[in-house]
Amino acid sequence: MQENCERREMAYEEQGEELRQKIKEVGKLVKCFIDISKNTTPSLYANFDNNHSEMIANAILAYRHLEDAVMRIGKAMQAYQGGTSILDKMTAEERKKISSR
Repeated sequence: MQENCERREMAYEEQGEELRQKIKEVGKLVKCFIDISKNTTPSLYANFDNNHSEMIANAILAYRHLEDAVMRIGKAMQAYQGGTSILDKMTAEERKKISSR
């Protein structure tokens, strides 16, 4: 990540959007990890049954933190742009698409 700190030629918004996309890619991997956690069979370790729900809960929490990071970077970009919400710039049809997800 250090090399990205030297990329001053990119606009702030471009850097923020690139970072958000990379975090979303990691989020996809974490979602797969959640599925793996849910489908994991008992191991040789003691207390697997007691810890299985803890495995799933922590994997889900990791995903939620990534979602929050994407949102926070978006908020930083929004503040840089003067505090204008992207929703203010969207048409009613675009907002409808987002809300139906």
